[in-house]
Amino acid sequence: MGDPEIQDRLPRFRNESAARERLASLRWPDYISKFCPLCGAWRSFEPLGGESMGEGWYHCAECRNKFTVRAGTIMQHSQIPLSKWLYAIELSEWFELKPASIKKLLDITDNSARRMVRLINAYRPKRAPIGWERWPPWWQIKK
Repeated sequence: MGDPEIQDRLPRFRNESAARERLASLRWPDYISKFCPLCGAWRSFEPLGGESMGEGWYHCAECRNKFTVRAGTIMQHSQIPLSKWLYAIELSEWFELKPASIKKLLDITDNSARRMVRLINAYRPKRAPIGWERWPPWWQIKK
């Protein structure tokens, strides 16, 4: 992540593995809610083992596709590290995001910052419904 000050600001997500585990726990908090993001099959996927694919890959037995925890989210096709995405989403819960500040804070390019802010603002509800947690699942659904 380049700047050591940024790592101090990201205590929960110091590495991609921690960020991936956090996103998986938000998407699938219990065994009952495990739906494949590609085909919608219920409880049909398991984590892939082995070292050929790397960490964080899942395989659906129903549609036979491989995917990561990013599949079906606003982060799906992004090359920006997941830890930076989660930090920006957390910031969006408290502040209005501006591309210039996100660029500087996360050490990303202008285009990446603009795209990130555009996606977060486009899919985030204007006001959270009563009873929602601080981490609402709005980022899971792509229109």
